[in-house]
Amino acid sequence: MTGIFFLAEREKDLRITFTGRQTEIKASLKKFVQDKIKKLNRLIGDSFDAHVILSQTRHRYSAEIILRAPSLTLTVDSNTGTEDARSAVQTALAKIEKQARRFKEKRTGRRKRVGKDLIAKRRSLPTKETDGDGKPSVIAMNGFSKKPITLNEAALRVHDSEDLFLVFRNADNLKISVIYKRKDGNLGLIEPDA
Repeated sequence: MTGIFFLAEREKDLRITFTGRQTEIKASLKKFVQDKIKKLNRLIGDSFDAHVILSQTRHRYSAEIILRAPSLTLTVDSNTGTEDARSAVQTALAKIEKQARRFKEKRTGRRKRVGKDLIAKRRSLPTKETDGDGKPSVIAMNGFSKKPITLNEAALRVHDSEDLFLVFRNADNLKISVIYKRKDGNLGLIEPDA
């Protein structure tokens, strides 16, 4: 049968549209595709539209799936024409699932990298690394403010930063002081006696 047929299903924010080119899409195939595409929400989220196009040329079937979500668009084609409509759709579904997995891994991988970078930044104290003879090594750090600043400025800097402490020269007495974040949410101050 020649023509284009549409079926849309709305579930949450999921819309699946079917188009048959030179063929009719059977209800069992539509149900199979709907079940497979619904499972993609765990990879790309609940809000997306899918357009499934099944084409027939001289007893050969090919399938194309276009998936649109707010943050991405995925398009796949079952490049090989098969004599079975279901196998053409299965090939396209496998490809779209693979692309969706890659997208999710890329997205979560980026988050993990950012998290590792933040942890590395926050590590301002020397770690328990050894020189090989069993003694801990000393790791040089930057972050000492050479310009004298007031206690209020130092408190604001340590409060706004991710660092746990700040070493600074107090503008009132020109002595080196340390201000740090306490576990109770307050700030602590260490000043030399003499």
